[in-house]
Amino acid sequence: MVGGGPVVEVDGGVGGGAGEEEEGWGAEVGRGEEEGVEEWGGAGAEAAAEEGVGVEEAFGEEGGGGELVAELVGVEEDEDLGGGGDRGGWEVGAEADGFRSLAAGGANLSLLLLLVFVLRIFVAAVEAAAAVHFHFHFREWKQKKKKQQQQQQQTMHAPGAQTPISDSDVIPSISSRSTTSSALDATSFTYTPFYCEENVYLLCKKLCEIGVADPDGIDLFVVFISNEDKQATLWHQKASQRIDGLTVWDYHVICIQRKVEGNLLRVWDLDSSLPFPSPLNQYVAQAIRPSFSLNSNFVRLFRVVHVPIFLHYFASDRRHMKNPDGNWIAQPPPYEPIVAEDGTVNNLSDYIGMKVADVRTNVGDLIEGLFSEKLGVVVSETQLENLFSCIP
Repeated sequence: MVGGGPVVEVDGGVGGGAGEEEEGWGAEVGRGEEEGVEEWGGAGAEAAAEEGVGVEEAFGEEGGGGELVAELVGVEEDEDLGGGGDRGGWEVGAEADGFRSLAAGGANLSLLLLLVFVLRIFVAAVEAAAAVHFHFHFREWKQKKKKQQQQQQQTMHAPGAQTPISDSDVIPSISSRSTTSSALDATSFTYTPFYCEENVYLLCKKLCEIGVADPDGIDLFVVFISNEDKQATLWHQKASQRIDGLTVWDYHVICIQRKVEGNLLRVWDLDSSLPFPSPLNQYVAQAIRPSFSLNSNFVRLFRVVHVPIFLHYFASDRRHMKNPDGNWIAQPPPYEPIVAEDGTVNNLSDYIGMKVADVRTNVGDLIEGLFSEKLGVVVSETQLENLFSCIP
């Protein structure tokens, strides 16, 4: 999505033919738009078709069904009994062979089902082991981090060391200047349809300014949602005309806030019809729906970037919102394009480009990368909630 529009496939590109990195209008599933939106139909396409073996019982009348039996069991008619003998006896033998073939097929099917069952048990065991490994290394990393912090505190309070000035000495506390999120709604923020990355950029800044978030944004994280095929499925989107709000964006951007007090996790999505903001678990369950079986082309990836880093490095000159003729696909915001603090004018494609190989599984790498890397870290939809629950 470019901040708001469903994917439209034009000339092999996304977003009105604006190229691989274009979000374009997006493509809402189920909408027959002129831009070429394909209707998904219902709550989603059937992921597979049932396969089965149909066996035809056709042994015929007395002495009259030998030809069909021979065809079913793979025996030529002129091979019966070596060319002589009782044809009815051949038919009985062929019928027995047919039943033996069916019995063998049934045995093979049972074996296949048993193998599938064993494979599922194996996968479940691997996932459980991975979860144990993940949490073990996280505790180890957290203990190491805590020890480093204690050493730093001891150094700062050593004789002769200068006492640092904390933010609270120069910045009023959040409680004295905050606006409760319950007093906010989506209309409280700057919003331009189809420019979700810029909408979230400005939303993060405002949350910091009005005291809903930390002044430096340390409790905020920007999340880019997409995949290699630029087809990110989300439910409860305002742009959809479906009852369930199902939409397929080329990419979408949201903000997740993690407040230590009360262990609060909530999602700020200006394009969602869910409560604003929504608890993270509710947003994941209703908008992302990781339990919903999707075609592999629609499986989502999530690039999570810490807001202090995002506000410093992100830039967009909106080139992805122009068609090959240089005309706007959607009217741009009235303000100037976002330029990074280091002077970069456009790097949006770096943030929305992600592939399965980018996904990290080691918790130490995830946490370190999240708080240090320009492009943050990429996680799968099953890792998203766990990542935020593991942040120290």
